[in-house]
Amino acid sequence: MKRKAIRYDPYNDFYLLLGVASDADTEAVQRAFRQRAKSVHPDLNQARQEWANEQFRLISEAHAILSDRALRLQYDRQRRRFYPDDQYISDDFWTRSHATPGETTPPPDFSQGFERWKRGFNYASPRVVYAAAFRNLMKGPYRYLVYLMGALFLVNVVLIAAGTFGRSEAVRAAPTATGFIEAPVFVISTPQKTPAPIPSCANPDVTITSPEPETALNFDAFDIVGSASPTDFAYYTVEIEYLKGSEDSGDTPSASLWVLRTPVTEPVREGILVKGARIANVFEGRYVLRLQVILRDGSALPPCEVIIRRKR
Repeated sequence: MKRKAIRYDPYNDFYLLLGVASDADTEAVQRAFRQRAKSVHPDLNQARQEWANEQFRLISEAHAILSDRALRLQYDRQRRRFYPDDQYISDDFWTRSHATPGETTPPPDFSQGFERWKRGFNYASPRVVYAAAFRNLMKGPYRYLVYLMGALFLVNVVLIAAGTFGRSEAVRAAPTATGFIEAPVFVISTPQKTPAPIPSCANPDVTITSPEPETALNFDAFDIVGSASPTDFAYYTVEIEYLKGSEDSGDTPSASLWVLRTPVTEPVREGILVKGARIANVFEGRYVLRLQVILRDGSALPPCEVIIRRKR
């Protein structure tokens, strides 16, 4: 049975979706998948069934690829073009099983091999190559097509020149106007798309007080402060999601979402919800922090969402 071709999508990075490093072993991948599945399972997200189904599908695909050594090797080779400085477990796998003694690097992919061949290929001059290609073209069966295209080009040049000359003569012969005619002014109004509204943190029992909205963070390490302590509290989760688009065109939630805190069963009142949140290798832009509180009967309160910015 032919396996499905591996394709890297930077907006849905498997390592970021599962929250593991690029050199994590198989056990760490499986452990992260189980924790992630608990937080995005459709049964625990009744208010967001469509989102939960899509998230569960993505993390399942990520688990299937990163748990298979052959598929993970293909995935890492494509991802290395976006993150060349990351450490990959597939590098060690190649060294142990294929590399010669003293070799510590994996083999290059086809694009790298082609670039080395192109740099090493030596010829006299580009002019020599182009001249040889032109001679072969003029001696080949397509030379008549080249003649026809050249004749059409000359005809177009003559027609354009004649039209330009005739127009200039007509302008000279036209009488000079003695008055002024005010040209009409057209104002084109481009409708602006209203950004999607972000639910406010109106419930004092479900709120994020720090970081404040539109705060610029580098995501190296930051604390999230707020409250998650309503009546019949069961647990809360904190996640961050990348917003596509811009402030003018309107924010559009993407499928890139990371869980900063798995389900926490202890309520928090004006304290630290997440200590030292850390996200690396993500795009600059706008992100939304989301605090979700689940009650004991399984229902979800309206989430508290705060938009922040990513800077490097």
